[in-house]
Amino acid sequence: MILIFVYHFLMLVVDIILLYIVWRRPFLSLFKFLCLAFLGCFFAVLFSLGDISKIVHGLSWHGSFFLIMTGLILILRNKKHERRMRLSILLFFVSFFILFFSVISLLIEPFALEVLRYEYKTDLVFRPVRVAFFADFQTDCIGDYERKALNLLKEQNADLIIFGGDYIQAKSPEAEKRLIREFNLLLKEVNLRTRYGVYAIKGNQELARWYDWRRSFEGTGIIVFDKTARMNIGDLSVVFVSLWDSYKLQKIDTYPRFFDRRRRLLDVRFVLMAGHVASYAMAGQEAHLMLAGHTHGGQVCIPFFGPLLNMTPGLPLRWSSGEHKLPNGSILIVSKGVGLERGNAPRIRFNCKPDIIVIDIVPNNGNKL
Repeated sequence: MILIFVYHFLMLVVDIILLYIVWRRPFLSLFKFLCLAFLGCFFAVLFSLGDISKIVHGLSWHGSFFLIMTGLILILRNKKHERRMRLSILLFFVSFFILFFSVISLLIEPFALEVLRYEYKTDLVFRPVRVAFFADFQTDCIGDYERKALNLLKEQNADLIIFGGDYIQAKSPEAEKRLIREFNLLLKEVNLRTRYGVYAIKGNQELARWYDWRRSFEGTGIIVFDKTARMNIGDLSVVFVSLWDSYKLQKIDTYPRFFDRRRRLLDVRFVLMAGHVASYAMAGQEAHLMLAGHTHGGQVCIPFFGPLLNMTPGLPLRWSSGEHKLPNGSILIVSKGVGLERGNAPRIRFNCKPDIIVIDIVPNNGNKL
């Protein structure tokens, strides 16, 4: 594969050649301009060797540079032609809009991690419980951002932390082994400790991997779940939903021990469910609050429209992130995740900042959630 700096050097050479052609043609027609732009796109794809991430960077940075410089050249060369001058100025400002979008989506929003806070009052708890949900870490390089994210999680002083799956995304067995070791060391360095413990469930990135995903949490004190399990934690009954169950549009038995054989009520608790994929929530679960990730919020959200896709069966596009009330009264919160899609995917976020979810479940005087 071509290294990123080699790729940008080759694209810069293409930019200079195309701009030289523009300079020599002061009365550039629209057809010729489109031909030159197409030629630039062709080389951006050719030099990438199929790496979509490089294509996005090539089209964003070099495309913006080519358009801005073309507009500037045409402005300088067409001062005496009013109509051509107006078109050149329009091209110049359109170029800056493309550059603005590139800077926001590639350099700013993917790292603009925010904490989203929610509060729910219920008479099913006797003292406040703070829950932090940390989903879709999904990194291929442990660096400053990843360290910042885990430290920010620690600063929330949560009573209960749940990791929502998708921890690393590596391209090879060697890279995965290295990332698991580095992630494990980072978790030990941050040293997450809470009153009710720290738990981790499986995500789709943990499927068909070369190494056991649970190695990431060895020696950290974090409890991991491969299968659906229910635990009474403080005043909460927490259901950790397995990856496969989170994909299914069917009910999960969340009250197996709440009734005796004669259906007499033995125990009443606030039921919290956490699964990687939000599909499970669409089945009308017997839970007060449900958490999920996987969608990344769509990563690109068009203003006034929303995300283009969320890759979650049964989940409406408009529910790709945030808080939603289901017909049975349950609440679903979908995290936009901490990381983003790696591999060959375009590593962009637009109008969709990464997040950590923090929920305060507090006692209420007689009013159930």
